[in-house]
Parts: sequence; structure tokens; C-alpha cells
Amino acid sequence: MNKTIRQSRRVRAIIVKDDKLLTIKRTKVNDEYWVLPGGGIEPGETTEQALVREIKEETGLDCVVGEYVANYPYKTAQVDHDVAFYRATITGGTFGNGTGPEFTHPQNYTGTHEAQWIALSAVPTLELRPREIRDRIVQLFT
Repeated sequence: MNKTIRQSRRVRAIIVKDDKLLTIKRTKVNDEYWVLPGGGIEPGETTEQALVREIKEETGLDCVVGEYVANYPYKTAQVDHDVAFYRATITGGTFGNGTGPEFTHPQNYTGTHEAQWIALSAVPTLELRPREIRDRIVQLFT
């Protein structure tokens, strides 16, 4: 039996302000970790449009997309993911006013999503996923 593997294009932002990294704390049953804000690219969206939308939805903040940093492909049983990471800069908005589906329809998501600023000095030991990107952030900012 052939399984259809779905393709997923995603984008995430590396945002540093006042020596702190913007993250999303994810808490699931028996698992707590951090990711960078971002998400899926919707049909018809550019990478930049998707990143600006996702940052607003997840954190309440407005941003401009900066330089490309890295790509991180990975596979699960059902999905081939292709995740691009970009630097971004906050331009406005109100932190903590996320309006994305993870906040408006939390019943459709496993666990919780919480926007947090984390001190850059804590990043080397933070359970920030993927670890390869965490290590790249450490190289860039410490």
C-alpha cells in the first residue's frame, strides 16, 4: 500500500531584541520545548508574507523580514517538511496578542503555545528545536 507523503513548506523567524530571542514555548504531555515563531506558507503567499502573518498571529507583533539564515528539511511518516529560517525585526504591535488558530481554536492543537522572550545567554542550554538552528543562533549572537 502506497502512502501519500504530503509536502509542507514552512518559515520561521529569528528575532533578537535587547539581547533576548523571541520564542514559542510548546508544552505537550510529558514534553516541554521551544521553537521559533512561524508556520506554514499558505497557497499564494510569498515566504515573506507568510512570515509576517505568522509572527502577527503567534505573538501580536509586526515585523519586517531580513536575511535568509538557513534551511532545515525533515521528514515525518506523513510529511516532508522544508523549513526556511530568516532574521526579522520587530516594527510594532502588542506582544502577547496572538490571534492565530492556536489561540482562537486551541482544541484543534495538542498542548499549549506561549510566546516568550528568552535571554540569549540561556539559548545554548535551552531545548530549542531544531537543535541545529539553536546552535546556529548561538554562533550568530554569542
